[in-house]
Amino acid sequence: TTWHKVKINASTDLTNVTAVRGQFSSTTKNAMMALTSSGQIYTWGSSTYLGNNTAIIATQNRARQMTLPAGITPKMIGSGTNSSNQRSYYVLATDGNLYAMGNNAVRQLGDFTTSERRSWVQPRYASGGAVMNNIIWMSPQEHDTQYNGINVINSTKNIYAFGENDNTMLGATNDPTNPVIPGGLTGSDIML
Repeated sequence: TTWHKVKINASTDLTNVTAVRGQFSSTTKNAMMALTSSGQIYTWGSSTYLGNNTAIIATQNRARQMTLPAGITPKMIGSGTNSSNQRSYYVLATDGNLYAMGNNAVRQLGDFTTSERRSWVQPRYASGGAVMNNIIWMSPQEHDTQYNGINVINSTKNIYAFGENDNTMLGATNDPTNPVIPGGLTGSDIML
């Protein structure tokens, strides 16, 4: 019922934060991530991953720095989960490369598998095809603790969606879905 500062350890506050993403609800599926002005990313809460190939952490009580893909500068961050508390993370780099990590049970990482990823992978446009390296915007579903999916827009102004497609919320025919241009759109449609 009162405000508290997010801490890295008992005596150090998490500072210089430029963006915070994640979900927080009355259930146990709560986790957040934060981007700092120096390009570091921190996470805390339930079922978190650090990106360093270690197992999921059931409860991370303080903000803990994540390991990022080598040489990137983060532009946008995002996190999602589903009703089974299957956490995933997304980082969009300033060079347009998109990265994903975490649970992948509903194909929310976009790598055409359902394999858990404890370190960062890049979503692909097609199975075995080009990685998503020209993304200009992303929007993970962070509004509730279910239906883990994401939409991205690339530099050619195409939208791609992947993950849990509950009631066709991603505009795809499969649920879950690998990366796909939503139904009713074509590659010649320009998304802003």
